[in-house]
Amino acid sequence: GIYSTDTYFEIDQESSFTVVYLGTTDNPLCLNGGPKFAVDPVSTQALVGQPLMLYAKALAVPPPSYQWYFNDKPISGATSTTLTIPSAANANAGKYYLRAVANGNTATSVAAFVTVYGHDGTIPG
Repeated sequence: GIYSTDTYFEIDQESSFTVVYLGTTDNPLCLNGGPKFAVDPVSTQALVGQPLMLYAKALAVPPPSYQWYFNDKPISGATSTTLTIPSAANANAGKYYLRAVANGNTATSVAAFVTVYGHDGTIPG
């Protein structure tokens, strides 16, 4: 028939995503729009001065472009699936999410909340 399906698995195989094509897989038209998040960032705690990393990934054909947000503002230069802050500070505490764009559609990950603690276990403030 003119429809075919492929199932994509992430390397960690935590999630799967099915893409439905119209036509051939050589020249597909993705019918389900996309992008869709397969992995959302996870809320976490960081110690002042220690690295902080968040990861999320959306799937689409072709692959989406990304932008990380902190407290609803885009983070300059943060345009990949991984966000790394080399040395966490009090100012890094807050809400983070990743936005993916593909095929004229936009998807937003679940928000992750980061708490930053001082070396004595208290929240600096």
